[in-house]
Amino acid sequence: PLLEERRFRSSEEGRRRLGDLSLAAQAKAILLADPLTRQHQILASCHDGRVTLTGSVRGEAVRQTAERAVTAIPGVAHVQNDILCPQAGRSLAGRI
Repeated sequence: PLLEERRFRSSEEGRRRLGDLSLAAQAKAILLADPLTRQHQILASCHDGRVTLTGSVRGEAVRQTAERAVTAIPGVAHVQNDILCPQAGRSLAGRI
């Protein structure tokens, strides 16, 4: 039968990759479900259980909310929060 062929057997790498895809999808779903984070374009990617968040938001509170939400996902080993808050930087630059 076709499904018993070697090319369809799972491997450790395949299972790990599938787990990463699942975690990234869960992170995206959580960020879209939250009224605060859904207003922003926040991207999530995952490698070996480590989720990286990127994008741009209007404030540190949104950035922290996104990180907390993704950290709570079972299976997430670490969250690298690379989300930028450009307006915060602009307001600081205007004061200097």
